[in-house]
Amino acid sequence: MAQTESSEMNAIRNRVALEQLRLFHGNTRVSQMMSLIIGALIVLVLWPIRSLVDLLVWFCLLVIAISLRVGLSRQFSRTDQSKKTLNPDSWAHWSQAGALMSGLVWCTGGVWLYPTADPHRELFLCLMLLGICSAGMPLLAPIKGAFPLFAGAILIPTSALLALRGGVIYPIIAISALLKLYALTVSADRYRRNIAESQRLRFENEALIESLTLSKEAALAAKQEADFANQAKSQFLANMSHEIRTPMSAVLGLTHLAALEETPGKQREYLHKIHDSANFLLHILNDILDFSKIEAGKIALETVDFDLYEVMGRLSSTTEAQAREKQLNFSIEVMPEIPRYLKGDPLRLGQALLNLANNAIKFTESGSVSVKVTLVEERDGDQIMLLFSIKDTGIGMTPEQQNQLFRAFTQADASTTRKFGGTGLGLVISKYLANLMGGSIQVTSEYGKGSTFYFSACFDRGSDQISIERAQTNARSLAAAGNFSRLRGARVLVAEDSPVNQEIISALLEKIHAEIAIAENGLEAVKMARRQLFDIVLMDIQMPVMDGLRAARELRQIPAYARIPIIALTANVFQADIEQCLAAGMNGHLGKPIQIDELFTKLDHFLGGSTPSAPPTSARPTPLAQSAPVSLFAPPVLDTTTALSRLGNNQRLLRKLIALFCQNEAETPQQLQIALTAGDIVLVKRLAHTLKSSAAAVGALQLQAAARAIEQALAHSSSIDETLLNELRIAHREAMRELERFKLDEG
Repeated sequence: MAQTESSEMNAIRNRVALEQLRLFHGNTRVSQMMSLIIGALIVLVLWPIRSLVDLLVWFCLLVIAISLRVGLSRQFSRTDQSKKTLNPDSWAHWSQAGALMSGLVWCTGGVWLYPTADPHRELFLCLMLLGICSAGMPLLAPIKGAFPLFAGAILIPTSALLALRGGVIYPIIAISALLKLYALTVSADRYRRNIAESQRLRFENEALIESLTLSKEAALAAKQEADFANQAKSQFLANMSHEIRTPMSAVLGLTHLAALEETPGKQREYLHKIHDSANFLLHILNDILDFSKIEAGKIALETVDFDLYEVMGRLSSTTEAQAREKQLNFSIEVMPEIPRYLKGDPLRLGQALLNLANNAIKFTESGSVSVKVTLVEERDGDQIMLLFSIKDTGIGMTPEQQNQLFRAFTQADASTTRKFGGTGLGLVISKYLANLMGGSIQVTSEYGKGSTFYFSACFDRGSDQISIERAQTNARSLAAAGNFSRLRGARVLVAEDSPVNQEIISALLEKIHAEIAIAENGLEAVKMARRQLFDIVLMDIQMPVMDGLRAARELRQIPAYARIPIIALTANVFQADIEQCLAAGMNGHLGKPIQIDELFTKLDHFLGGSTPSAPPTSARPTPLAQSAPVSLFAPPVLDTTTALSRLGNNQRLLRKLIALFCQNEAETPQQLQIALTAGDIVLVKRLAHTLKSSAAAVGALQLQAAARAIEQALAHSSSIDETLLNELRIAHREAMRELERFKLDEG
């Protein structure tokens, strides 16, 4: 550190010395022009009384000295402008030598040409010599020692000459000249030091500004790098959670469908346990997705009328069973002065309360868990603040453990032998939601005696009407109850170009006895819609001839379809894709592979009497960015077990799908290569997207991954690496071989 500071000081010192040299040599032309004029005046004045030869010889010496001084300054300027490295000490010595040379020439003139017989000319010469010294002080002062050498060479010999003249007046003049020399020398030194100090402060200030600028740039670069790393982490969490969540949702849907069938008691028990475990895992994945959205600032609240009793009722029905299993007393109390109908985000409020209530039950072995809602204050404009208190008689926390709360992936018990599971994200999400709602979250706890969490939030008074409660009741999922009677006979238009996906959707819709019409592209869907009125449209996004987005816009131009629900079918369920669908006039989206419960819930929402409208994007966590998920192991060539589970173990349907796949996707790699050669990137994207979806449906996982890689590569570029094409060809060849073998084995 000290070495660095010393180096910086030396650098500033050199810069000051160099700047002094520039100032000195910058004045040379002016000073030498003045010397030439004064020298010429002296020659003219002394012309009548001095030898012409003496005058010309002295004047020639003066011109030579002036020329050498000007030449030295020009050489310095050229070297300085060429950005070559200068040695300030060396140039200072040369500058001092030049000043001494000029002083000696003037001294020669003063002593040699001194007019002893003419008092007037004697006075004139003395005044000229003093004048040249006085005028040279500010011009020579920037270089240390330059002025004393110049003025001393003039005045010291001249003073000695005057002192030797005798009498009274001449010694006095000599002493006055020496005092003048001293005064000018002191002034020159002070002038030089003041200039040097000013320049030093200037350069130090510039160095400080440069250092601060570099530090600021470094800090900004570090911040950007940290933000990028944080964003990359959030994107990875979002994509990882999404990739796990898709098959987990399929497990939930298929176990639900299997439980609806005539299943033996023991198997039904197993299915319920699988369903409960999958629900628990899905809750963890949703927490991770919410956390990644929080870090990216993507969570936004909606403002709708809702029934507070409905929210608390859902909380009770969700958590009371857990409390009963642990033989805990669970109670919810809402103070009577609190209005029933509010305006805010009931989904996020319920999510925060559920996190806190689940935590209370999890960490309570005996006793009770209670939830109490009180009114904190009423504000202007019908706004109120509520306080939700969640109190338990559980294990409690030490002050040290309380300090660790509300930190991501942190729990009070962080040991490897901890008794309670979870991710440690619930409290972080609840704190963020409380802040979004204009409130806060706090905790009081005593180790071994329980804890109380206080969650506050602001709401507006809502419309006091019972229709809100009814609307929310109608919006509940019928899939969970297995009641699809209201959907029976619904006329559904399915726009899907993949025969495999057509078969899957048809098989699922047959369960509710819907009337199904299949269109293989967007244009065909529009034509069918003009001929017949459908109750709802399921629209794939990437299709030949006309894509789903354009088809949705075309449908909205038909008066009869101005308010008919249009649901997007897409394997890309990222926020940007959803926003594209909504902007095109669609009402919602379904991710691929299709999840049974979500499909039927969407159908019930839009066909069960609800007004078609775009669902709030905050209703379900969605991934934040598109990036390839990281996999440590290569997927198998063919995974028929997963494919069967998605189809409810319907082997007949799987065989039919495999036959359709082998028939329709046999030439896809060749078609893709032809389209790529022709520069038809749109067709290449569609072929890769369709192949990815179809391969997933039959369990060809390696082929699905290869098609996804090409699709993602085309999202950022208009060309494909040959390696990706080779991987697709190899994966396609192996998938076709395994599918043929599967057909032979099953046959």
